[in-house]
Parts: sequence; C-alpha cells; structure tokens
Amino acid sequence: MVSRFFMGKNKLMIFALGRVPNVECKPNMYQLTQRLTGNASGVFFTNSKPDEVIKYFDQFEEPHYPKSGFIATDDFSLTAGPLVGQPFSLEPQLRALGLPTRLKDGMTDGPTDRPGPTHRPTHRPTD
Repeated sequence: MVSRFFMGKNKLMIFALGRVPNVECKPNMYQLTQRLTGNASGVFFTNSKPDEVIKYFDQFEEPHYPKSGFIATDDFSLTAGPLVGQPFSLEPQLRALGLPTRLKDGMTDGPTDRPGPTHRPTHRPTD
C-alpha cells in the first residue's frame, strides 16, 4: 500500500493541483480543488482499494498519553538507581508524590526498588 497525505493552505493546494482543466496536474484533478473548503485542507492519495483503507482507519488507534484525571491502565515498577532521562528539577515533585528520591551527582536517584501502584489511582491536577 502506497499512500500519501498532502496538507496545506487551500490556495496553495488549489494552485498545485490545478484550478482549471488546462493547468491541472492530472485529468479531472481540478474537480477536487472545488471541494477544498476552510482555511487549510488535506488530501489523501492511495493505490489501495477503498475497503482496505476503511478497514485500516477503523482499526487504527492512536496512543493516548495520560493527563490529569486519567486512571493508570498498566502496572509498573521503578528500579533502584538513577532515573535516566528525567530532569533533576522533577525530583521535588516525585518526592511530593511519596517516591523516596534524592539528588546524586545532579541526577534524580531512586535509592530502592519500588513497585508502582496496583490499585490504579486517579491523578488530580494538584498531584
């Protein structure tokens, strides 16, 4: 399956695809430009059959990253040692949440192995 999304301002899309039949990039492409509305549009081109495309987008799921108020769906645990990739400025917030941490050589360090919550608590904006 070879597919492409083209997105951009409508005037640019209309210019690229062709406003009238004598300047269009492919036959009948000017008819598509008449359907571009709003401030910006996107066009999806593919060589796949319509039922394959519909099936793909019906099954497609974008990951949802947790925000305030979300309930944890997975169990996790933190191992002892430095928290790689976490800024040192995050250490006070982790400590306020009850995680025993300390700053060691400018890195946030977890002194002991610690299991994460298994009861899947709801996090509030104040956490």
